[in-house]
Amino acid sequence: MIDTLVFTLLAFQAEAPAAAPAAPAPQQPDMFSSLLFPLLATAAILILMNVFRPREDKKQKTLIDSLEKNDRILLAGGVYARVINVKPDVDEVVVRVDEDRDVKMTVTKSAVLRKVEKSEKDKENKEKTS
Repeated sequence: MIDTLVFTLLAFQAEAPAAAPAAPAPQQPDMFSSLLFPLLATAAILILMNVFRPREDKKQKTLIDSLEKNDRILLAGGVYARVINVKPDVDEVVVRVDEDRDVKMTVTKSAVLRKVEKSEKDKENKEKTS
């Protein structure tokens, strides 16, 4: 019984048509091409940062160098103040925060964000109160 079963299986196997050649497996992309976009994006960001950063640093240095007594400024914490004294040898500026109570603070020069110009409305209010 086993002999006939084996013989039948071998006969079917011999009659089976030859299988078509297997399709070649898709090639995996190499490591360089898969990392190309992230590397280019990172390089572009670094280049842009290095191009625009010196411009901002130069503007900040110009602002700090141009500080004078009685300039109205905006500090990094959102505080408006008036410059009392600029210490050139030290990285400090003495500012008056409250005119009525004569509240003074000493801050670093890098805390100065920008100069604030008086608007026409501020000038009108000052004239009315005088």
